[in-house]
Amino acid sequence: MGTRTPAREYKAFKPTTDWAREGGFDTFRIHLPGFTKDQLKVQISSTGYLRVTGERPVSGNTWIQFRLEIPISSNYDDNNVSARFENSFLLVQFPKIIVQAQPHREAKPAVQPIKPPEPTPPVEPAPAEKAPVPAKQTQEKPKKSTEDEAKYGPETALQKKKSEDLAQRKATEEDHKWGETANIGKRMDKAGTSDAGDIGKPRAEIYKENVGSYVTNPKKLRNLMNTMVAALLIVLLGLYVKHVLRSLGTPKSDPEL
Repeated sequence: MGTRTPAREYKAFKPTTDWAREGGFDTFRIHLPGFTKDQLKVQISSTGYLRVTGERPVSGNTWIQFRLEIPISSNYDDNNVSARFENSFLLVQFPKIIVQAQPHREAKPAVQPIKPPEPTPPVEPAPAEKAPVPAKQTQEKPKKSTEDEAKYGPETALQKKKSEDLAQRKATEEDHKWGETANIGKRMDKAGTSDAGDIGKPRAEIYKENVGSYVTNPKKLRNLMNTMVAALLIVLLGLYVKHVLRSLGTPKSDPEL
């Protein structure tokens, strides 16, 4: 009788995988260290799956095995799928039916640094214009002189003004001559003191000025007359009242029978 071969013990193995994308096809890569080409099997099922299987001995009757299935995209041509094994990698290539154009990347404009705004130079204030120098105004003639010219005529008004200036000059000379006595007389005259004529102006001149002012001013004269009439009426009314009171106070004598 021959010896029986011991049964194999299988351990599951999960290889690492990734994709390499290129223009006309994509490559599915499976990393299978320690495997050989004869130990691998690549199939495409009728349901549209890629099936990759493999097994190899490790030690004695211990083996490792793996099984991969991935769906095939409709964008791939499954009739032209190819596979090769090199450098411990199983490379399965999937040709593309529709090659999608690579999107054209527009060149982005270079970002220019934003420059800080340049400082605005200070605006110098415009030189102030000099105010025009007003022309010298002609000296107006005194109002009194204008009125005198309209009333008496230019020549008569001039003579009148000269006379007033001469009188003013003489009065000033008298002030210097008599000193404080003349000044006291003037102050008493302005205050209305009755004795001013003894020191300053004569009484006759003061009386003439006061009476003359009533004669030349009708309104002042009329006010004076009204005042005198009112005073007279008050006096008469007082006498009448006194007479009535006296009459009421005297008892009448009875007539003789």
